[in-house]
Amino acid sequence: MPALPLWYDRLEEIVEELRAMDVAYLDRDAVEKLFRVGERRARQLIAGLAGVRVGNAMAVERAEMLARCEGILRGDEFRLERVRRARVAESVEAAQRVWAGRRVRLERSSRRLAGLPEGIEMGGGEMRIRYEDAMELAEKLWKISQVMAEDWEGFAAAAATGGD
Repeated sequence: MPALPLWYDRLEEIVEELRAMDVAYLDRDAVEKLFRVGERRARQLIAGLAGVRVGNAMAVERAEMLARCEGILRGDEFRLERVRRARVAESVEAAQRVWAGRRVRLERSSRRLAGLPEGIEMGGGEMRIRYEDAMELAEKLWKISQVMAEDWEGFAAAAATGGD
């Protein structure tokens, strides 16, 4: 599928400008400025529209150009392109958010309290407990309660400082 014109992004704005104009005809220069295109593309946009010859130049009816643009706006190609560009923009934004998150480096620090079994970490305002089954989890929770009972000040200090 060939690339669609860059002015598709601005087509609704172009239609509004065409509706607001009080001139009956548009010359090539006006089309260049309206669509923000070069001379060749302006001539292609003018091609096939009703108009008048002024010297060796051509001026097209504004109403004809407006009708062509409104037809493009209603077309499937324009609608599909709008949807595609929205998806691309969403993908780019999502990738930027992921990339920004990946650039953040968090220091991982945990404090091992005396008596805590392997698989228990405190740090950053959270406690992580790794376990294989419910029985192992229950044993580790019981051990945590024993450590709290035996060394409350150490446990409280670790919790208050986030384990650091």
